[in-house]
Amino acid sequence: MLKDTHQSFSISFVCGPPGSGKSYITAQDILARLVGSGGPKIITNLPLEVDVIADECERRTGRPAEEFRNRIILLAPYDLGAWEDQSTGPWSLVEKNLADGNDFILDECHRFCRRDTSKTHVRWTKWLGECRHEGWRRLVFVTQDESKVGKPISVHSELRYELTNAERRRDPILRIPMLYWYELIASFTREYRAKVAITEYRRVKGKLAEQHVETIPLEPDGFKLYRSYEAAGGGTGKGAAGSKVERQFEQRPALLPTKLDGVTTWPVWSWFLWSHWHKLALAGALTATVGWVTLGGGMNILLKTWISRLSAVAGANRNSDATETVKPPEPGELPSVVRHDDPFTRESKRNFNEAARPTADELAAAISAMPEPERSVMLEEMRHMQKDFLEQTRETKKLREQAEKLSKRETIVAIDGDTVWFKGGASYKEGDEIYEGPFEGEKVVRVNRQCRCVHLSNGVRLTVGVGRAGLSDASAGNADEAFSAEQPTEVPQRLPTVAPNRGQPKGDGSAKEARHDLGGRDGLRSVLQAAGR
Repeated sequence: MLKDTHQSFSISFVCGPPGSGKSYITAQDILARLVGSGGPKIITNLPLEVDVIADECERRTGRPAEEFRNRIILLAPYDLGAWEDQSTGPWSLVEKNLADGNDFILDECHRFCRRDTSKTHVRWTKWLGECRHEGWRRLVFVTQDESKVGKPISVHSELRYELTNAERRRDPILRIPMLYWYELIASFTREYRAKVAITEYRRVKGKLAEQHVETIPLEPDGFKLYRSYEAAGGGTGKGAAGSKVERQFEQRPALLPTKLDGVTTWPVWSWFLWSHWHKLALAGALTATVGWVTLGGGMNILLKTWISRLSAVAGANRNSDATETVKPPEPGELPSVVRHDDPFTRESKRNFNEAARPTADELAAAISAMPEPERSVMLEEMRHMQKDFLEQTRETKKLREQAEKLSKRETIVAIDGDTVWFKGGASYKEGDEIYEGPFEGEKVVRVNRQCRCVHLSNGVRLTVGVGRAGLSDASAGNADEAFSAEQPTEVPQRLPTVAPNRGQPKGDGSAKEARHDLGGRDGLRSVLQAAGR
């Protein structure tokens, strides 16, 4: 209902398409207004059944019906015609002393204040802005479409009620129109209960904001309060009796199929199922699935199946042969020579790297078996390789020694008061200039004994036991030891010779003799010793 408009002055706007229940809701609101209050009159152009309303008020309150009959004033068709011609308007009711604390309800208001003409918009705006001072208690404007109504009414309306026939709405779960549900219920109760949905909007900061939605059932006795087939402001009402809609529950049997005039008529529930079988089937399948999973032990079955599948996959991975056995070459075999013009050079190189490497004795035997010119060239090339390797070893040793000296000069070993001691033996105080090392020319700005660090003038901070590279002395020492362990322990002073008779190299060739890997640092020396002359 429109109960929010009963407490204080308000201007409300009721809109909805034809058949949405506007007249029914307004008539019910008038009845509640008359019963609940003692003074205000109702001035309206609705086709009300005044005697029926008065008798109903008497039945509810016990007061005489004449009292309520005098409080309902229906506007004359002559006055409504003048309003529709825009020669005058509702403001003329003040001259008849009808605005003193009364309610004004105007049905089909778009006929009197149209949007397509602005001839009387100024007068409507002035009246709506001053109607409270004239004595009006409540104004209610009813229309089929808001777009037809002039701007003065839509702007001044604080409350807006949008009515929708609940039959056209859908249920929130299956999305089936409510009309089918009402018919299904009526097939068992043998009484059809139509409903209307009312959505209330309130104007907040110039904009309409939705407040709430209410669904109201339409009582059969409520249609007796007005003539629903008569136009506002008067009409004939002819054709109302023949316009009644026959419902499905009135045409069909309740439970079982029945033959009517030789034709089998199915009950309402079958009509309901046939109209929405796809939605109902989907809902039934989902309900059965959820019930099976939650209550029928389906969750345990799904978990066991999933775990068994995972176990099967894991077992297959464990039993699969993930390695490939590569047969090493025979002792006398050598990898094929890679030609630079081979179109598959990369593949050949990869096969060469993956193949087992020959030992030093095997390579020496192959060199000794070469003819004299080729054997001499091969040995000369290997001597040059040995010379280059020795030079690289000496250069690496020098670089390591220089790095060790720099590390000693930039690593702090102790802090005593304001004196700092470096690993190289030099000591400095705050303000002293460093005379050697990588920080030569920089000054010691601050010695911080709490964090065991020193701040230099170039912004570098040195910590006790840690060099600038971020490695501690212990780590640096381990790295040096590992580097030293990789260097050859002795360097041959001369190259051995290979016998000129192309024979086998020295040694008994037994299996117990050490086999040197050509990839190591001693492999080149071993080949030269075994194949040299």
